[in-house]
Amino acid sequence: MSGRFPIEVTEKRTVKRVTVKQSITDFLDAFNVERGLIYTVKLLFTKPGMLIRFYLTEGRFKIVNAFRLLIITTAMSLILLSFTDSFKLIYNVEAAAEQTEKAEEISQFMDTLFTDWYNLIIWISIPFYALSSYLLMRRYERFNYAEHLVVQSFLVSISNILVIVCLPFGYFIGFRTAFALSFFIALIYYFFVFWDLFKLRKFWFFFRVFIAYLFGNLLYIIFFMIVFGTIMVSQLSES
Repeated sequence: MSGRFPIEVTEKRTVKRVTVKQSITDFLDAFNVERGLIYTVKLLFTKPGMLIRFYLTEGRFKIVNAFRLLIITTAMSLILLSFTDSFKLIYNVEAAAEQTEKAEEISQFMDTLFTDWYNLIIWISIPFYALSSYLLMRRYERFNYAEHLVVQSFLVSISNILVIVCLPFGYFIGFRTAFALSFFIALIYYFFVFWDLFKLRKFWFFFRVFIAYLFGNLLYIIFFMIVFGTIMVSQLSES
């Protein structure tokens, strides 16, 4: 093994045992207002452009990893959606007059699909949105594709947080309305992130952001229709 690496490591490292005190300290670190989860979410809502640039440079040790935050927020939103039984209410398929047997099968399939594959359905959208923003926004600043993946991961994390915040209002305004509200706020936030990231106020810049959003949606919808449409047809044909 000698000579394999240009630097010889002579430091002796001691691995400490896990204790209750250390576990509590590690848990509280995530809620540190100067780093960790609260710090990351606070900047995401107030200064997303600064947070993204900070994360892509020297500030990664203070900010929760973009993909870790994505996993945490997706899990939390999935738990809330399942707890409130929102999938059946949001994706329920209604017939013109009354619920037919075929419509009931579609509703059950959609409920199972989004319950079992909710995380993948959300995460699969990220590469498409990242590709779209990379192709259409690189004229302003040459962020690479991986950096656009980070941006889109933060955007999806915020969308998850908005679902968590808005969904409880579904008991008062209806779950479809609450879900639509979270989507509308997330759409506005999408423009806010790029506005804060690139610091441009020109009409053509916002128009390009809008086209990037539509193009990313188109790519994702085409993929979704091909893959999950095939699955749904095969499921219904077997029943």
